[in-house]
Amino acid sequence: DLDLSNIGHYILTVRVTDNGSPPLSTTTVIRIVVTLSDNTGPKFPQPEYQAEITENAALGTSVITINAVSQSTLTYNIKLDYETKPSYTLIVQAANMAGMATNVTVIIHVVDENDNQPVFQQLHYRGTEPRSHIFKVMAVDGDKGINGEVSYYLKDDHGHFEINRHTGILSLKRAFESDLSNVEYHMVIFARDGGYPPLSTSVEFPITVVNKAMPVFDKPFYTVSVNEDISIHTPILGINATSPEGQNIIYTIVDGDPSLQFDIGFDTGVISVIHFLDYEEASSYRLTVRATDYLTSARAEVDVDIIVLDINDNPPIFQKMFYKVILSESAMIGTPALQVIAIDKDSEKNNIVRYQIFSNEHNSTDYFHIDSSSGLILTARMLDHELVQQYNFIVRATDNGFPPLSSEVSVIVVVNDLNDNPPVFHQLLYEAYVNELAPRGHFVTCVQASDADSSDFDKLEYRILSGNEKMNFVMDKQTGIITLSSHHKQRMDPVYSLNVSVSDGVFTIDVEIKVLDLNDNKPAFDANNYEATVMEGMPVGTKIIQVHAIDPDSGANGQVTYSLGNLLQSEMDSLLETFSIDTNTGWISTRKDLDHETNPSYTFTVIAADLGEVVSLSSTTTVTVAVSDINDNPPKFLEQHYFGTVQESDPPGQVVAVLNTRDDDSSAVNRGVHCFCLGGRPSEQCGSEGRSCRRRCGGQCLGPIQSPRSWLSGLQHRPRHW
Repeated sequence: DLDLSNIGHYILTVRVTDNGSPPLSTTTVIRIVVTLSDNTGPKFPQPEYQAEITENAALGTSVITINAVSQSTLTYNIKLDYETKPSYTLIVQAANMAGMATNVTVIIHVVDENDNQPVFQQLHYRGTEPRSHIFKVMAVDGDKGINGEVSYYLKDDHGHFEINRHTGILSLKRAFESDLSNVEYHMVIFARDGGYPPLSTSVEFPITVVNKAMPVFDKPFYTVSVNEDISIHTPILGINATSPEGQNIIYTIVDGDPSLQFDIGFDTGVISVIHFLDYEEASSYRLTVRATDYLTSARAEVDVDIIVLDINDNPPIFQKMFYKVILSESAMIGTPALQVIAIDKDSEKNNIVRYQIFSNEHNSTDYFHIDSSSGLILTARMLDHELVQQYNFIVRATDNGFPPLSSEVSVIVVVNDLNDNPPVFHQLLYEAYVNELAPRGHFVTCVQASDADSSDFDKLEYRILSGNEKMNFVMDKQTGIITLSSHHKQRMDPVYSLNVSVSDGVFTIDVEIKVLDLNDNKPAFDANNYEATVMEGMPVGTKIIQVHAIDPDSGANGQVTYSLGNLLQSEMDSLLETFSIDTNTGWISTRKDLDHETNPSYTFTVIAADLGEVVSLSSTTTVTVAVSDINDNPPKFLEQHYFGTVQESDPPGQVVAVLNTRDDDSSAVNRGVHCFCLGGRPSEQCGSEGRSCRRRCGGQCLGPIQSPRSWLSGLQHRPRHW
């Protein structure tokens, strides 16, 4: 039998010799090729293979080479038998062209590397009173064998501490001096594994030597979780400390609350929320609470961790106000159209966004599909410009909070018409600038297109379809050059949007021509003078009159703002205290109560100025505001008492006394004063009830007695003083 391990070929040298004397001989070479017959499967030289590989080996690292022998070409594949972390057992199969297959077992051992450092199981340690065993730390290492064996060391024992290398127990090896109190030692403990090279980690462990008179908290530290929508003044945690002397304790927050979000009852130790929390601004707080003995002033501090829990209070917000995309009607099914993206500011548990399409018309949900996770919108059917030129639909983004919040955005998909071998413009948009003072025939821009059809190569014609209603521009139909027409006016619009077609007029391009404006016009008021009347006593902020100016320039050169001015500084201060003007609308309003008696009218200047980029132009107008009088001042007697005498023999109509009065109103109607008797008792009965008293009367007033109707009728004919 042939040795299968030497499958390949043999080279033999054969010699032939005759029986002559002397004998003669010759040699030849024979090559023998050994192959397996088709009726036998591939053969592995070994019944089993084993290999080792380190756990952090790079991808593509060669593990082992396996060869099988066969008469024909072989293919290899791996069949996974079972998997464990320390080793993998694979079945490798070799199969020839005839379908004959042979299996071999390959065991790959994963060799552990020292790639894990020890990890402390508790990251927060707090020492309290000195004792034999102060605390026990513990660290674990994910490696195996000696790589995972952990030992403990102190960075500095401060002459008082020691740690067991194997157990992690921290102990006091030397007592403190009797007068030592309130001293804190910042211990650093290292955990190191036994690998090579060794890996280590450290943890800080503060130990405080406390005075026996210091308050003692019932916990080494406190922690609490609260929702961000918690109501203010809600208690969230109680801190409790006791005094060894049995005295009262006072609680204060001394650190960790720069925005004053929390408050603590000084005598109860209850922490409350006093301002609204926001997870997105601060997800946690670490407060330092101090307990102070009321009598001895001895104090102790403790850490309080407050975890703010997120609630779903932020809806997803789209990055754009709306989305618009243009698609060709030749787009295949599954063509990406656009991607909508919404951002939710909440935490991971509430900010996962899902997208959904809602159709407005044309059954948009049948023609478009959205990936609920990414917001990518794809075509779901073939589009047809002749049937629908534009699709409008709504995309809703909903988060995974409870209750879920959502927002919506509009999406517009414009379907472009398709034409075989259309002319193609060299640019999607042409933009040009021309000075408004440019001469006739001035070159503006040139648009160019090409056509894939060779028959149309020299037959393209250009036309302006729209935007040139005033015939300001001329286009050469052969070259596509646009120039100013020979009859264009000097005053031009700031922007022209021309729609230009090529060849058959179906395919168009937009040409935007911006006219560079010169600030050669100053604002012009509607009137040289403005007059207005306002009653005194009107409330502050009353609108009086609106001035208006127009600037024919464009852009900032034509934007007008209004102000009060062109007066001396002393007058300006008084004017600005009395009136204000809206810089954009020109409305003039009052800023204080107006008094006709103090200032019956105001005359001032209003300035209208444009926002010219190089130089600002302005004009002025005069505004006169008349303050009309109202009857806001009562009449006054010039004397507090008047005295008169009359003899019993005096005839009727005899003057008894003259009553002098004054009214501070300025108009004739409001300052007219009229007297009549309110009452009185005659010394003798008049005997003429209801008529004018013509006898000697006593009381408050002497003179003719008239009804209110009679003295009102003569209001404008009476003298000021009676």
